[in-house]
Amino acid sequence: MKKGEILAELKKAIYEVQDLSGEKYFEINEHTIPIGNLPGFDSFRVLETLFIVSTALGLEIEDDINLFISPDENRALQLHEISDRIYKQIK
Repeated sequence: MKKGEILAELKKAIYEVQDLSGEKYFEINEHTIPIGNLPGFDSFRVLETLFIVSTALGLEIEDDINLFISPDENRALQLHEISDRIYKQIK
């Protein structure tokens, strides 16, 4: 499993979750910070996103909002940082 694959699935999952929640289309890239920057993106959407990603990749990913927040809990993470954390978890 490559980090790029995780990032791609993460982006697709966020688009899906936002769309299903009735949010407008937003450009999402590796520097997007979902928590606090995407409308309505909260802890419930984190869990939905992680479920979709884990299903798409056939992996078990810890359903933990902390994957979207820095280890010191001082800031929300960018998508590339989140995908790195997922990669480290499954490696």
